[in-house]
Amino acid sequence: MTKMFFYALGFTAILASCSQKPAGDANTEQADTTTMINLKDFQAKGAEYLNREIRTTGIVDHVCKHGGKKILLVADDASVHVFNKDRFEESIVGKEVEVKGIVKEDRTDEAALLKIEEDAINAHSEGEEAEAKQERMIQYVNMMRDSLKKSGVDHFSEYYLDFVSIKNLDSTTVTK
Repeated sequence: MTKMFFYALGFTAILASCSQKPAGDANTEQADTTTMINLKDFQAKGAEYLNREIRTTGIVDHVCKHGGKKILLVADDASVHVFNKDRFEESIVGKEVEVKGIVKEDRTDEAALLKIEEDAINAHSEGEEAEAKQERMIQYVNMMRDSLKKSGVDHFSEYYLDFVSIKNLDSTTVTK
């Protein structure tokens, strides 16, 4: 009877272990379900994904020299700026990467143009170079105003990403 009990217990243990799902390898990378947007479509689809997390791929053109907290990601004729709270590593320049970030909007409207114009007029620099810069800024503002009128919109939008993570597609290493 005792033998029968141990055989039954062993058989039950085998059945129980066969019916369990494998725990999975701890190093197995799960598929990322975050929406992927082609970089060439990013500006056109930015409003649709505003304040949402997306992924896009491109080549890191450069890391901003003024603090290193911004990169320019490029692909074909498209580009997007990616802003980070921390410095980006210079080693990513020229690498093909996948960036995950939150879509944000920078709006240029009449209020923004007035501010640019006011700053140009109130600049306390002197000399021919300062005057030329002031004139260029005022010309830029006037050109933007004309463009707004011609397009029939009250603002222009440029979309960018607030950095979440970056994956180097050249070596599949992930940096956060």
